[in-house]
Amino acid sequence: MALVKQITKTELQQLEDKSEIISIDEMCRETGFISGVFKIAFKKAEINPAYFCIDTQTYYYNRISYMYILKRLLQQRKVTM
Repeated sequence: MALVKQITKTELQQLEDKSEIISIDEMCRETGFISGVFKIAFKKAEINPAYFCIDTQTYYYNRISYMYILKRLLQQRKVTM
C-alpha cells in the first residue's frame, strides 16, 4: 500500500500563500518528504509507494511550485486532507 502524507488545510494555505516557485529541496524540507527522492506522477515517471522522487535523468525540474506538486499528489491520492 502506498504511503499517504496527511496535510492540513492550514498547511495547504501556508503553502498557497507562498505562491513563489521554490526548489525541490525547499519543498521537501517544508513538507517532510525525503529530499532528493520526490517523485511526481508525470506520465512516464512511476510512483514509488514508499516515497516520491524525480527521475533526474528523464525529468529534472530545478524549480517546481508548491501548488503544482500538491495538486498532482492530490490527484494521485498520495496526499490527503
